[in-house]
Amino acid sequence: MNLTAIAIVAIAVFGTAEIIKQLKKKTIHDTPVNNDLEQKVVQLQERVATLEKIVTDQKYDLKQEINSL
Repeated sequence: MNLTAIAIVAIAVFGTAEIIKQLKKKTIHDTPVNNDLEQKVVQLQERVATLEKIVTDQKYDLKQEINSL
C-alpha cells in the first residue's frame, strides 16, 4: 500500500467516526423528546380505548335512541 492509499483510508475512517459521533449526540438529545411523545401516545391510546368503550356500550345506544325520539 502506498502513502496516498493510507492517507485516503485514514481520512475515510476519521470521517466515518465523526459522523457516528454526531449521530449518537443527536440521538441522545432527542431521547427526552421521544420519551415525552411516547407517553403522550400511550395517554391518547388509553383515552381512545375509553371512548370506544363508551360508544360501544349498549346503554349509550339506548340513550341515543331515546334522545332521537
